[in-house]
Amino acid sequence: MRKWTEAEVTRGRCELEFHAATLLGQMVFEFSRLDMALGLCLVWVDGGKWLETLTETVMEENFHTRLTRLEKQVLERTPDESEVRTVYLQWITDANRLRAVRNEWIHGRWGVDHIAEKVVNVIGLPTSTQQRSTAYGLAELEATLAQMIELQHVLGRLREKWPLQLHRPAEEEGAIRALKNSADQSRLEKCSQCTALIRPDRLAKHIRKAHAKKSLTTSPFSGIARCTVCNFPAIPGDSVCFTHAR
Repeated sequence: MRKWTEAEVTRGRCELEFHAATLLGQMVFEFSRLDMALGLCLVWVDGGKWLETLTETVMEENFHTRLTRLEKQVLERTPDESEVRTVYLQWITDANRLRAVRNEWIHGRWGVDHIAEKVVNVIGLPTSTQQRSTAYGLAELEATLAQMIELQHVLGRLREKWPLQLHRPAEEEGAIRALKNSADQSRLEKCSQCTALIRPDRLAKHIRKAHAKKSLTTSPFSGIARCTVCNFPAIPGDSVCFTHAR
């Protein structure tokens, strides 16, 4: 093995560190875009029906919590053993694996092995027995960066092809509506003043509103002359009641 001069060591280290730092910096951008894409997927579930509420909730969640929420949404909104469920769950698995690597890269520290042409990610303090390190070539960093970008594109295609929505088959919806209608009909009561079917808790209010005038005209005093002043029963043979005859 030939010996490296001091100038070669310095130049090799600097070049390797520069390229690795560039790739890691690009990953910061792409992971933030992936995180945003995941967040938008979550808040637009069910066609945006819960947009405002979910926006406030998802905004406070980290990437791992968002993946857990997405998995729950997928299990609630896709048929068992369906293609759509399989593809979504595979995306979640890939994103989770990427998340674990990204966390180590962000929270660990980096060194350069110019002879092996690799950068080294170190987790833990030098004084810890739990310290560990993993070496990566530039090609591996490039592959991880490409995966971050690909996961964004895959999620976009999934949302377009299989948007997550709660739904039932048309036959099931029809059956549910029929059952609901029959149950509602069985709970209705017929108004004593007309043929309308009214819910028991609204029957009294219906009679007061719809039949107030009718009730007056069909009262025991309907054949008696009315006072021209207050509309109360008038004195027989007179046009006013006892109150206004004074």
